[in-house]
Amino acid sequence: MYLTQYEQKRKQRKNRVYTILASIMMLFNVILFIFEGNIFRGLLSLVIFLIALYYHSKEKVWAMFFIKMIVFIHLILLMIIIIVSLVELVM
Repeated sequence: MYLTQYEQKRKQRKNRVYTILASIMMLFNVILFIFEGNIFRGLLSLVIFLIALYYHSKEKVWAMFFIKMIVFIHLILLMIIIIVSLVELVM
């Protein structure tokens, strides 16, 4: 299926946003792992993310899916954290 120029730019912008969000979240996770003393776990997650990021730049479908899943999982975790903190404030 061929995309128009507008659709192609829109798809590229969307992929760029996912990449930026996933990069911010992974850096935050690596920093947290290192501060907790899990240096190996932090470096391992960083290496896995960098591999996925490399293949994402090559527009591999599995890497794009992996990046999107990272973003969605972190958004779900953020919502859970907000809900739990609000419940704790009420009680």
